[in-house]
Amino acid sequence: MIAPRLSLLTIVAIGLISSSSHGAIYKCIKEGKVIFSQTTCPNDFRQHEIEFQLGFTKVTDSDKLKQPKDPLLVLLNQQTLSKDKLLQLVDDEVFRLKQEIAYYKILKRSELQKLERHRFWQKQEKTHPEYVKAQAQLENHFNELTTENQTAIEQLLEHKNSIVENPN
Repeated sequence: MIAPRLSLLTIVAIGLISSSSHGAIYKCIKEGKVIFSQTTCPNDFRQHEIEFQLGFTKVTDSDKLKQPKDPLLVLLNQQTLSKDKLLQLVDDEVFRLKQEIAYYKILKRSELQKLERHRFWQKQEKTHPEYVKAQAQLENHFNELTTENQTAIEQLLEHKNSIVENPN
């Protein structure tokens, strides 16, 4: 008897989620009773927010903080990481960002080739305004991504140097 009731609740929840205009419903819980609502729960109920977006469902305990603390920042603030471990984490992140930059270069080259093939089959000149504009947009997009990563790498390296120089 429990299984059909559970599946019925699931169907009702999915129906409420799909009919909700902003993609969020609330699961209100009090004394073992569960109520689904499109508005926030009364104060005497425990509340879980259920968001449905692009085929994914995200359940958040709305009674708790909306913005959870970053676990890495918590560790850094409590200084529970050893200096060597912290340096290794910084080096790993720098390595990951450098790999991402290399990936962006490959992706940029691929997108430019795709744009060039499109231009060729459309029998447009290389100076065609539409082609030049699309090429500039691609260049700007990937240059921005690369610049963001380069900036992050520089900040991480500065942080690494401050860790190395600071004996504490």
